[in-house]
Amino acid sequence: AALSEYYRIADMEDYDAVFRAMGHFINKWGRIDRFESLNEHWLELEANIRTDFNIYGTKVDFVKNLKRKSRMRAFFRKSGVETIPQRKCSDRAGAMTFIRRVGYPVVVKPDSGSGASNT
Repeated sequence: AALSEYYRIADMEDYDAVFRAMGHFINKWGRIDRFESLNEHWLELEANIRTDFNIYGTKVDFVKNLKRKSRMRAFFRKSGVETIPQRKCSDRAGAMTFIRRVGYPVVVKPDSGSGASNT
C-alpha cells in the first residue's frame, strides 16, 4: 500500500517547519501517538517536538542524558549494569594518562554524537 499523503519539509534542521508540519497533521488527523526517527542525530528535535505536543517518549528535560555517553554511564550503574573504565578527555595528554592507567585496547569516541563526529 502507498502513502495517502505526503508533507515535504525542505530542511529538517528548521524546527519551525517541523513544528508547522506537526500542526498540519494534528489538525487533519488528530493526536499524534509517537514521534521517532531511530537516528541519534535527531534526538533533540524529537524531544522538543514531544515536549511541545505532549507526545509519549523522551522529553527535553531528559534528552541530554541520552546524548552524552558520560551521562548515560550513571544510568547504567544505577540499573546495575557493569561498565568498562571511561574518562572524558579534552586533549591527547589526558587520553594518554587514562591509557597508561587502564592499558590497551581502548575505544575512543566523542562524548556526544555518533561515529567519529568532531574527532
